[in-house]
Amino acid sequence: MKFTLLPTLLLAGLAVAAPLTEKRLARRAARRSNPAYVPNAFGVEQLNITGNKNVEYSSNWAGAVLIGTGYSSVTAEFTVPTPKVPSGGSSGTEYCASAW
Repeated sequence: MKFTLLPTLLLAGLAVAAPLTEKRLARRAARRSNPAYVPNAFGVEQLNITGNKNVEYSSNWAGAVLIGTGYSSVTAEFTVPTPKVPSGGSSGTEYCASAW
């Protein structure tokens, strides 16, 4: 009786513990909040050129790095380029650029 009870309790404890359950749930939730990109029926996404500008704030990017002492503020200014289809380009083609 003692020998069958011990393995049963041990296996039950392992099943209840379900290691890594929280990590699996977090991965599943991340997949739901960031669905995979699916192009339209023709395999091409038409660009909407509206001239709108977007402001985006990011918690993992800082605008400045301070090394030293005595700083009380940091000021910066930059011009955001206006995106447009290159001359001779197609509005059905996706173009990308970045500036750092």
